[in-house]
Amino acid sequence: MTAEQAHEQGSYIGQALRRREDVRFVQGKGRYVDDIVLPGAAWCAFVRSPHAHARIRSLSTQAAAMRPGVLLTLTAEDWAKAGHGELTVVHPMAFTDGRPMNAAPRPAFARGNVHHVGDIVAAVVADSRFAAEEAAEAVEVDYSPLPAVVAARLAVKGAAPLVHEQFGTNVVFEIERGNRHQTEAAMASAAKVVELELTNNRVSANPIEPRSYLCDYDAASDRYTLYATSQQPHYLRRWLSVYTLHIPEHKLRVISPDVGGGFGAKGLFSIEVSTVVWAAQ
Repeated sequence: MTAEQAHEQGSYIGQALRRREDVRFVQGKGRYVDDIVLPGAAWCAFVRSPHAHARIRSLSTQAAAMRPGVLLTLTAEDWAKAGHGELTVVHPMAFTDGRPMNAAPRPAFARGNVHHVGDIVAAVVADSRFAAEEAAEAVEVDYSPLPAVVAARLAVKGAAPLVHEQFGTNVVFEIERGNRHQTEAAMASAAKVVELELTNNRVSANPIEPRSYLCDYDAASDRYTLYATSQQPHYLRRWLSVYTLHIPEHKLRVISPDVGGGFGAKGLFSIEVSTVVWAAQ
């Protein structure tokens, strides 16, 4: 039975159907964010922390701002002056005893301390990718390194350095399900108890296409069009509106063209997108 015959009979169930979306991809005709060209588009490069934990003693973008092609430099101070917000945990998980989870807000730019390698401290917008990247290297940041912990097993020990000192612990949340007393009683009366300790390796989605965002701002209508490599464009629009930039949702259109792999990673909110949309304005 052909696909046409199956369609005529009103059923595709149990039929071997040919994929319809593959032809343009194997011919190199996919359309990703990087393929979209807007006249006069600028480029954004981020300055990131080389330390897992450090205090920012000083930060200067003055030298970077003087580099050829640079249009704009941005830091946490600029973000605060603009009145923008921070990303928070959208679906928090409470402790078993009802305590709220230890959820630190996610700022667009680190303030005071950096909490991981790659934490963003500044951004440079320029008229070309290379101008932005070269100027980003001219941003001067003086760090005072702090003790860091990189293993989960060590992070929960009492003397471990704290990622966020305000919580007094590195445990974000802890959930216990079931009846502890009944479980312990069953284990105590069991003829044989087998213990198994498993180590879960760190895993990360690794799509071929990295995160990519392109935003076009129309000053006449005060509206934004964001092209995003996103698996959840509607959520992305809402988070930008509610949490970070406070743009009315009806003024922000998010278009997700072909996505070069996601595996769940592009269903999340990457904080860089907030800066890209803001810089477009």
